[in-house]
Amino acid sequence: MTKYIFLVLILLVSCEKNTLHSVEGYIKEGEYTKAESSLINMLKERDKDNEVIYIFLAKVYIRERKYGKASEILKSIQSVPKGYIKKYAETLVELGDSAKSIGYIQMAKESYSLAFIQDSFYNLGSRFLLLIRQSYKMGDCERAILFSYHYLQEQDADTNAVFSPLLSCLYSTGRWDDIVKLRDVIETKKNIMNYEWALGEALFNLGVTAISNGENEKAKMYLREFTDIKSPKILLDDAYFYLGTIFESESLPDSAIDNYYLAMQYSLVPKSTIYKQARQHIMLLKNDENN
Repeated sequence: MTKYIFLVLILLVSCEKNTLHSVEGYIKEGEYTKAESSLINMLKERDKDNEVIYIFLAKVYIRERKYGKASEILKSIQSVPKGYIKKYAETLVELGDSAKSIGYIQMAKESYSLAFIQDSFYNLGSRFLLLIRQSYKMGDCERAILFSYHYLQEQDADTNAVFSPLLSCLYSTGRWDDIVKLRDVIETKKNIMNYEWALGEALFNLGVTAISNGENEKAKMYLREFTDIKSPKILLDDAYFYLGTIFESESLPDSAIDNYYLAMQYSLVPKSTIYKQARQHIMLLKNDENN
């Protein structure tokens, strides 16, 4: 009896595969009515595990330009069998492309996003640009950054197209290390000009963090890089003051004094707090030298 049931199950699976194969044939030949009818009949014969059938049905609706129906079906699918994940992603991308071509941008974005969630290895190519722009527009920087990094891995990625929103999002979320690493993907002079101030602030913040962690060598490296860039200028007096305190703690009075003088020189406000503190440190160090 058990053998008999097992054989019946095998036959049912085989029949379903043959039926889906026939549906694929109908779709390729443009016989969408036949494909839809076959799929609906298959759904009537079953009450569960219909995800694969729904994927094919959504594809039929896309070809029939019934994009609302296709979108509703694809978004309702809860769990896709492992062997059909790529087909599911392909169907979502086809819906996204079709929706985008007629101006349904939100539907296109949702379709591409869902395809990415299902199969992050699927090659979305330039479609990532829509996801980046839309995510940035909605203020969703985490997604904008995620999509940007995936897009930059594409062979023909246009760095200039993604640079500004990526830089803005990295800056607003305080991802200083990532801003520094952007040096590797700069392609145009325009990007360098837009990038300089963010890079400078990133280096400054990384330097300050290193100081708080007791990593003086790393702090000096970051702060020196920042003072070479000299942008944003408003942070230069602080940077030189921090360098002065590091050299002072390392018992290097001459280097400390040089940096304290630079802190005074770059102080944007005459007699500012930094200016006064730097002068006080210089006086103490010189007194120590005289004694």
